[in-house]
Parts: sequence; structure tokens; C-alpha cells
Amino acid sequence: MSTRPNVIFIMADDMGYGDLSVINQGINHTPALNDLYRQSLRLSQGYAASCVCAPSRAGFLTGRYPHRTGCTCLNEIHGLNHIAARETTIADLFGASGYHTGLIGKWHCGHDGGFRPENRGFSHVETYHPQGMDYWKYTIDHNGTPEKADGKTYLTDNLTERALRYISNHQSEPFFLHLAYYAPHRPLQASDEKLAKYKDRDDLTEGQKRVYAMIESMDDGIGRIMNLLHETGLENNTIVIFTSDNGPDNLEVDGISPARENLGLRGCKYSVHDGGIRVPAMVRWPDGMLCDRDNHDLFHFTDFLPTLATACGVSIPQAIRLDGENRLPVWQDDALNVKPIRFWQWNRHYPYPNCNAAMRDGDWKLVYPKLTGYNQMSQANIDMILGKRPYEATRPQMLELGQPGKPMLFNIKDDPFEKNDLSLANLQRVGQMTSSLNDWCRDVMGDFKQSLNSTKRNN
Repeated sequence: MSTRPNVIFIMADDMGYGDLSVINQGINHTPALNDLYRQSLRLSQGYAASCVCAPSRAGFLTGRYPHRTGCTCLNEIHGLNHIAARETTIADLFGASGYHTGLIGKWHCGHDGGFRPENRGFSHVETYHPQGMDYWKYTIDHNGTPEKADGKTYLTDNLTERALRYISNHQSEPFFLHLAYYAPHRPLQASDEKLAKYKDRDDLTEGQKRVYAMIESMDDGIGRIMNLLHETGLENNTIVIFTSDNGPDNLEVDGISPARENLGLRGCKYSVHDGGIRVPAMVRWPDGMLCDRDNHDLFHFTDFLPTLATACGVSIPQAIRLDGENRLPVWQDDALNVKPIRFWQWNRHYPYPNCNAAMRDGDWKLVYPKLTGYNQMSQANIDMILGKRPYEATRPQMLELGQPGKPMLFNIKDDPFEKNDLSLANLQRVGQMTSSLNDWCRDVMGDFKQSLNSTKRNN
């Protein structure tokens, strides 16, 4: 058994900050996550790197803003869900430092050639490519070999079994496992057993019933993983992290919507309001820090790489320019108070500055609203995504969205629901933060343009 800490980084997909029953007054059932929550350092202001999945994951994997990596959108057809070949991932670093690295579950940062996860530092890969979008009929890519599902095993349960096997097989060496569940992402498919608990709930919509049943299957799996860590004696020196890639989706499909209140946070997936980027985030590491406590400092996905590297004695080459910061001192000392500056921006296609963009500076948050057409896709794009026509990779195009709208200013400490726009009473602050946001946009877009030309990895 290794004396170096193991890492299990569990990520849900489209799970909201308010989807834990321990904090939502018991709307749903998440007993394993509730236990983990009570045993963890709870990052109450944990923020994803983006309000959509692929770029958010790129921020975690590289410790850099998604724009720098070239991974700024969801869709493979535009090549904007690939992490540029020149980027170094957290798996690259941990693998070079003697860790066995595993990915089980969703990989959404490039599926071709050198962009595949086994070429991005993961030595063991059992991944699910979400294009098929089905929890019963799917294919797992096991180190390059496709394994078709039997049609009976629920995807979430399948991923759990694979994670348990990975942990058992590598318990004698330090390992870094990224377990990326697909739940509760669309399609809203749940097992009959889990759905039965919510079937007669008049207080829930049909979509909410399905989402909570899907989360409960994931919760069961997390409970089994924690039990295995206890049985193998790994539980105290394994860093277990649970979070989500972005906030809850609200897209209605076939008359069913997964929209839910999310504790009243404004916005949802696709939005840089807190409902889209503030996510559940908890860290359990009994041997390394005091658990069962809250930390209210802003923690951003880009902070995970330098923090975990420091905790595990993994060196980071000086040539790598990280946006995230080592926050291990904060994790280990309640007295420290850190107020970092962080940025977000998202639209479909080529990034469009000052559209659906945000900045946090301490308790202050500046938001530039969405512009009409920010999430627009052509019918050809939609047909490709739905499988109605073959994929045809195209270069990302600039959308003509018009001039940026009026910025809004919120004090998140006093107004966590972003209801009171304080911009008119704080014009100087708005001006200063807008200037910083524009500087950031120019900086990351310089890297973005270079990343678009990084199409091959030299292995």
C-alpha cells in the first residue's frame, strides 16, 4: 500500500448545487452523498470552469481557463471540444510522477487520434462517448476496444462496477482515478426501481422525478466506492472529491423538462449566473486535513490541478502557465481567507467577448448578459448532433450577435441569488471590473487562436 495519497475525482454531469438532499430539505434521496458531505471539507463556493460540460472539464484537467486550451464548446463538429495538443493534463503530471492514472466514464475533450484520453495521460481508460445518448444501449471504449452494453445494465451501475474493479486492482500503488458519471444528463432515463420512489410525488414534475432517480443510482455507486475504500484500508489516505461539471439543465425534450429550483440560484446550464456555474464541491481526506467543516472562499475548477499536485507531491514544470492556484493551505487552515479573481464566458461557436460573461472579484460579481443567438445552431448542426446526418467537422465561425448589453453587478455575499443589480450605484467598480474582464478576454483569446492550430499530438 502506497504512503502517497490516492485521488478519486468524481464528477457528475448537469447536477445542481441544490441536488443534495442534505441541503435541499430532503426533496430527493442521496444518503451516500449526504455521508460524504458530512465527512468532507465543503466548498460552499465551488465554481465550475464553465457553464457547459466540455470546457468545464478542460479547466479541471489543465488548471487553465478553457479558452486557453481551445476547448470552449460542446460540439465536436466545430472542433471546439478538443483540448489543444500542446496542453498538459493533470493525468500527464500524475502519470509522470509515478501514479497509475485511470479514466472511467465520460470523456468530452476530443475523441480522435491524439486527443483521446489514453493519449492525454490516462494509462487505463474505460470511457463512454455521449453521442449515443442512451443509458441502456451504449458502448464503453475500454483502452481502445469497444464493449457493447448488454441492454440490461444501467450505464451508471456499469461505470460504478468498473471503478470498483479499478480501485481493487490498483490498491497497492498510488492511483489517480477520474470517475466521470454521465448522470443526471439527458436523456432522462432512470431504472424502474429508483423511479418507483418518486412515481407518486405530486410535488415533482415528471422530469424532476427522473433526474432524482438518476442521481440516486449514482449515489448508490458512490456509497459502494466508499465502502470499498474502508474495506481495503484506503479510506483515510485517499482524497475523494465530488463535484459537477455545471449547473442543472432546463431543456425540454418531448414535453419533459429537467428544470428544478436549485435552491433559488439564478440561471442554469448555459448561463454564467451562479445557477449555471456554482456546483456541489466537497473534499474528503482524513489523513491530510480536518474534515466535516465548511470553507466559504471561492474555489474554481482550475484550482484543482495545482492543489492536488501539491497534496500528492506531484511537480509542475515552471513552463506551464496555470490560471489556478494551490489552495491546499486554505484546505488545511480555516483561518486563511482568500478572495481570488476569476472569469467565465460562454457562447456556442467562436467565443464572443462580453456575451454571457462574468467576473468574480471577492464578493463582487460582474455579469454581461446573453445576446440573442448566443446558443444558436444551424439545422445541419442539429441534425449531426441527433445522428440524422454524418458528422462533418467545420471550422468555428464567429456569430454576429450585436453589441454587448448593459453589465450587471451583484454582491454575492449579500445577494447569492443575484436579484439586486447594484451597477448604477457602483459605476466606478463596474468600470474597473469591465476593464479587467476585457483584459482577460484579450489574454485568453490570444491563446485560443494558437490552440485552434494545435491539431496533432507528438507522442
